[in-house]
Parts: sequence; C-alpha cells; structure tokens
Amino acid sequence: MKKFLIIGFAVVALSSVAVMSSVYAQSNGGHMGGNGHMSGNGHMGGNGHMSGGHGCGYGGADSNTPVITEKEAEVKVKEYMKTFKGYKVKNVESFQGRNGHTAFIANVEDASGNKLIVRVSPYGYITGPIMNTNPQ
Repeated sequence: MKKFLIIGFAVVALSSVAVMSSVYAQSNGGHMGGNGHMSGNGHMGGNGHMSGGHGCGYGGADSNTPVITEKEAEVKVKEYMKTFKGYKVKNVESFQGRNGHTAFIANVEDASGNKLIVRVSPYGYITGPIMNTNPQ
C-alpha cells in the first residue's frame, strides 16, 4: 500500500510540474528573443536592460537617464579610485556600446604595477577595478 501511495504521489507531482511548465511556456514567459535575450513585458530586452512596461531606471530604452561624456567619466573614475590606496588612473578610452551609446574603460595601475581596468557605462555606473588580462 505504501509503494502504491508513493508512486501515485510521484506521478501527480510530475504531472503538475509538466502542466505548469507548459502553461508558463504558452504565456510567453519562456519565449527567447531572436538575439538570445529574454523578451516580453519586464524581461531582459536585447540591449541588456529591462524592456517593456516596467521602467528600469538603469538607462534602458524607456529611461530618461542622461548619457555622460568622456570628461565626466574620467572625473567619476578618479573620484571612485580615491577610495583605493596606491591606484593611479593612466587613461580613459571610449568605445561604442550597444544602442549606439559610448561607454568607457579606464586603465588603472596599482602600486605593485598590476594593470587593471574600470568600466564606466554610458550612464555613469562604475564596475571594477578588474584585472586586465590583456595589458598593453
């Protein structure tokens, strides 16, 4: 009797999982966009930011976040690197990011001579310092 109840419970659990995944896939929750990112209302859009009806506040297509210049990026990086002792900003380079906005990479060196990078988004968000695996 116990075996029968355990097997019956397992069958019911597996069927409910299958039904729920089928419902989720049909509701566009599991739809992948053509570029490999999730698409749909509130899911990740092709530009790497939230898209759809929800405002993301991180500089997505429906945001009013201003785009910064190279001088502003350099000032932000220098101010940020003041919190780290012995780090010097060598230069700031720009590159074309997604959506046509310009993003920035600051080349940084520590007191030991290790080369690092600090990334700045077109909207002024800073990531790093990160070890530069391809120093020039």
